[in-house]
Amino acid sequence: MGFDLTRVNADGTSRTLFSWGSDQYGQLGVGSGIDMLQPTESVSAAPHDIAAVQAAGLSTGLLTTTGEFYTFGCGMHGRLGHGPSMQNIHTPRKVEGIPKPIVQVSVGENHVAAITVDGELYTAGRQIKGSLGHDNANKCRPALVGGALAGKRVISVACGTKHTLAVTAEGEVYAFGEGRTLALGQSGENKENKELPALVEALQGKGVVSVHAGNGYSVARTRDGALYSWGSNEYGQLGLSLIHISEPTRPRLI
Repeated sequence: MGFDLTRVNADGTSRTLFSWGSDQYGQLGVGSGIDMLQPTESVSAAPHDIAAVQAAGLSTGLLTTTGEFYTFGCGMHGRLGHGPSMQNIHTPRKVEGIPKPIVQVSVGENHVAAITVDGELYTAGRQIKGSLGHDNANKCRPALVGGALAGKRVISVACGTKHTLAVTAEGEVYAFGEGRTLALGQSGENKENKELPALVEALQGKGVVSVHAGNGYSVARTRDGALYSWGSNEYGQLGLSLIHISEPTRPRLI
């Protein structure tokens, strides 16, 4: 199957990165380490034709129209996918080791993920309670996520703080990582960690097309526009107006 550029840049328009805020760890990509109080063009990102930007915590990632993944910011625990170095990265650096063009990326607090053009999922970074979904010895470099996702085409991925969500072409959702907050969407009061992808059975048949993962909570969108959320609801982040239930045990319709 050929690499379809329209999957990452629908209109073919060249894009420039602007960023602002704290640059303590290099997460703005401007190469200065100085906080920016207004939108500032990232000259260091200029050579890359940007299709999408992802940011979380102290890290940032860029997807280019040529299917390459660049990350920068806090380098602790290899969370940027560049190996075990603790060094912060102040300008975009290409993530090596993914053998095919990339069509979607996600950047979390502690790890990163990328989907290739043929639907394979790669993750790298800090392994917390199984959040990478694989047992690769060199966790700071991208490795293929297998298990229940082996042979399936992944179309959407989201990196939370300590968990990961993946959607297949069949509309199924798989989750892995920390289960303490119920962000994995397993049945009942199951708070077990999942070191390999586990099917979110409550969403079967719903036709999920995309997911979002935050700090201990998860959201899924279906092809007909419905939203489901589950996990930690300490601040009402699930949008469910729950009074007596602080943490839904399974995905609920918003």
